[in-house]
Amino acid sequence: MMRIVLVFSLLLIHRTALPKIPISIDGQSVVTTIQIGVQASVVEIYAAEELQIWINRLTETKPPIITTNQLHSTPTLISIGIPQSSPEVRKRLDLPINLGNEGYRIKSFEDENRIMVGAHSANGVLYGCYHLLELMVSEHTGLTTADLDFIFSPRPNLALSPIDQRSQPFYPVRAVLEVNDPDWLARHRINMSGGEGIWNGTGIDDGLGTAFQYVDAARFELFQDLTGQERRQQIETLRNRFDLLRRRGIDSYLFMYVTGEPTEALIRNRPQLLGQPVPYGGSRNGVSYKPLCWSKPELHQLVAELVQEIVVTYPTLSGFHLRCWGYETRSCQDCPQCGGQSEAGQKMLWKLMFTVIQASRKVRPDFKFYISGYDRFWLKDPDGSYAARLPQGTIFSQKWGYDGEPSDQPNLSPKLLSRLGGLKHRLIILSHEVEEVMPLWMVEGDLFVNGVRRFPTTHPQPGLAGFTVQGAEVGLGQLDRLLSARINWNPKLDHLQLMRDFLTNRYQVESAGLILKSLRISGWALSNYFTDYAGTLTVTGQYGKGSAGFATRFWDIIGQSAVTDIFSIPDEQQADYAVNRLAGLLPQMQEASNLANMALAKINPVNVETTYNLKDTQRLLQMWTAFFESRLSLAEAVQLGYKGGKVHQVQDKLNSAIEYTRSMVPLIRSIGQFVPVFGYSRLTIETSLVEKLTAEVALIDNFAPETIMHQIDAYALNQAELKISGPLNFPNPLKDKTTFTYQLSRTVDDVSISIYTKSGRLICRVQDCSSRKGYNEQEWDGRDWNGSRLANGVYFYKILVKDDGDQLQAYGRLAILR
Repeated sequence: MMRIVLVFSLLLIHRTALPKIPISIDGQSVVTTIQIGVQASVVEIYAAEELQIWINRLTETKPPIITTNQLHSTPTLISIGIPQSSPEVRKRLDLPINLGNEGYRIKSFEDENRIMVGAHSANGVLYGCYHLLELMVSEHTGLTTADLDFIFSPRPNLALSPIDQRSQPFYPVRAVLEVNDPDWLARHRINMSGGEGIWNGTGIDDGLGTAFQYVDAARFELFQDLTGQERRQQIETLRNRFDLLRRRGIDSYLFMYVTGEPTEALIRNRPQLLGQPVPYGGSRNGVSYKPLCWSKPELHQLVAELVQEIVVTYPTLSGFHLRCWGYETRSCQDCPQCGGQSEAGQKMLWKLMFTVIQASRKVRPDFKFYISGYDRFWLKDPDGSYAARLPQGTIFSQKWGYDGEPSDQPNLSPKLLSRLGGLKHRLIILSHEVEEVMPLWMVEGDLFVNGVRRFPTTHPQPGLAGFTVQGAEVGLGQLDRLLSARINWNPKLDHLQLMRDFLTNRYQVESAGLILKSLRISGWALSNYFTDYAGTLTVTGQYGKGSAGFATRFWDIIGQSAVTDIFSIPDEQQADYAVNRLAGLLPQMQEASNLANMALAKINPVNVETTYNLKDTQRLLQMWTAFFESRLSLAEAVQLGYKGGKVHQVQDKLNSAIEYTRSMVPLIRSIGQFVPVFGYSRLTIETSLVEKLTAEVALIDNFAPETIMHQIDAYALNQAELKISGPLNFPNPLKDKTTFTYQLSRTVDDVSISIYTKSGRLICRVQDCSSRKGYNEQEWDGRDWNGSRLANGVYFYKILVKDDGDQLQAYGRLAILR
């Protein structure tokens, strides 16, 4: 009795001093009770448990959970629920219809010390409870915006100002395509997990052809590669995960390529279901695989039975993610019934898709589907007739931009959006994958927000259902994840304030401002670079072509091939372009790096992890600065070669490039966390990157600067009558031999052709070549000084012309492919 009196006395003093609703007073006694309806659903119960857990973390007090038919004995009561399960919500809280299925209302009744969280659905109740907790975190930290990802220590006193807030999601589908922590997904209002099960991107063991691994029925034993124990363990793990997701209001979609490689057991036991081998280097044996033959009625029967067994095995699984893409889908090309990518082949693929869909919905009529790769290489649907036959509400997706590149241009097809919206389907945009920098990370918040806001923010565009969460789970990449989740709910959110508050929570105000500026500058600079690789690479086809449409990664822009590309810049104009582009990008990255250095010197971090994350940011930006320094030095060396620079000037640029590249190695080694691409370990990633950089240094170090000296010497420049033009060789690539061709302005004393490796090492010289005025040819057998056939690869050649004291040279590049 004395304890209750003390609590109410403290409450009276608290209310007199400040009109707030107390959640905790002095942390010495329970002030708050959480109330749910007697008929509360599992999601509502989970919402109450989350309130209890997070209030305990905030205040070290644990509010009890009661039902509406129980009395409470604490000053403050938090009532949550939907009208159907909670009489209190039904009586006291007006819930507008326009809140929709996932919206909610939070309202306080100060005269009763009561807070109510109500919604039309259990998901809405859960999201409202998280909003209420975010208000508590904001009060706790003093920050304008808050998130449960923020770091805080318990405080004994916590009280909330009067509340009357309503919120509903702008986009109905807020998805992730990776296997993420269900608790994090729920806290950030994610309602779809679209990449459940196995998805390694190869089609080897993540397709319909290997989906037998998800069931344990005896009738499929002939098709199993896994042991029974392995299957049962995997089934139990997936069941538990799907249950967790369902309890958090998240739809789970089991991923499957249609069709992927068959199991080895199926290949052995049902060869009649297979077509002829299809060449594919990414296959199980690294050469080819035998695809399932779509035209076989027996295959359709087997597929129907398999998907039905999957649906039965996982009662809380929401749907299938069926992906048709590239070689993972390719049919048996030589089979006239299947037809490959022809119209007939597309028809057979759609028939198989409908086999999956119809069989699944016979077991569970509300089973859902997410289809990716629609109307691209596969699943062609010129008039939308196939999409019209799909269950209403089917989810489709399109990648951001062309292939998820870091850009603020989503490039959404209006025709596709109009078609799917008109059929009551839903289209989601697969946001940035940040593949270009993997296994590193970058923050692209500005790009994402700018792109999202290219669409209406006052009302959803018909058919557009949302954007996937983007960003790395390591380092400060998690800032992108938080931002993209919150923008999906509210595109008008002040994203800069959220980013600033996130960083302030970890590094205090002064450092937070520096870090935010650093991340934003570097994000825009890297996005700019990847639009055309600053004119230095042909990794995606030609100089000036960027990463759009190609799954390139950091490995592709370092190493010997990347350097050889720079050395092979074809003309002075392209060299000037590359130098100007890199000279513009470098100061931006230098500024970003300097800001990170300043922030690190000023930080007052809240824990060790935040310090490591900022140090990783600093090292990454230093590494990118060194990268741009190295590329600029190489481009300047090539530019000097075109502009008549001296050998020692070119060599100086090469030496600078070597030093900058070398400086990247210890920075790579010191990075604490990489993005785990392809499941690689940290050691594997570090080793592979260091090996590429070391090889790059070796190439530049052994490179002969004369190889890129495209101008004749000063004396020859004054002798305009001596010219060499049109140096070519054919065939190129060569197999056994090639013929060099060139034209001379006059008959000369001597012509020789020298062959160099990519590193600039002379390996052969053809003497006494044709030297007459006009057109000349000279054959070469593709062998070195010793008569040995040269290995496959790229080589340089120099045609040297001498005549009566005059001398000039021309250069070209050839390839050997035997």
